[in-house]
Amino acid sequence: MTDTAKAYRLAGQASPYLRQHADNPVEWYPWGEEALRRAYRRVDAISVDHGVMEKAHQVYAVPAEFCWSDLGSWEGLAEVVGGSDGVRIGDEVSVDSEGSVLVTEGPLVAALGVPGVVVVATRDAVLVIPRDACQRVKDIVVELRRRGRDELL
Repeated sequence: MTDTAKAYRLAGQASPYLRQHADNPVEWYPWGEEALRRAYRRVDAISVDHGVMEKAHQVYAVPAEFCWSDLGSWEGLAEVVGGSDGVRIGDEVSVDSEGSVLVTEGPLVAALGVPGVVVVATRDAVLVIPRDACQRVKDIVVELRRRGRDELL
């Protein structure tokens, strides 16, 4: 069986789980979180445009007028959600930090006098980067891989 055929078969098996457990994808993933992580590490880091659409056959387009933004960075999120005011998600306190993006999944993030930064705190890591350098997050990913810290990706 080809890899493509296997992928279609697995997607078909997973679809009932998707419908039933959409709130927590790892929960519905029938092969376990570690299997999902291993598979994700093998996937090329390319956009859907290049990885799927350029190879797709019988693709149709429908003209439509609506706002669209490819939220591929924290800067993109800020532009859509908060504009020049920035973004605040989670338990945060900020003073004199205009235009900053503060996102936390747990610990309090406190920012004082740091305008235009991005701070993202998850349960196992914290990212701090100037907002105008958001496209360089990939440099951190490369360094984490070099150091063997794939569990953080």
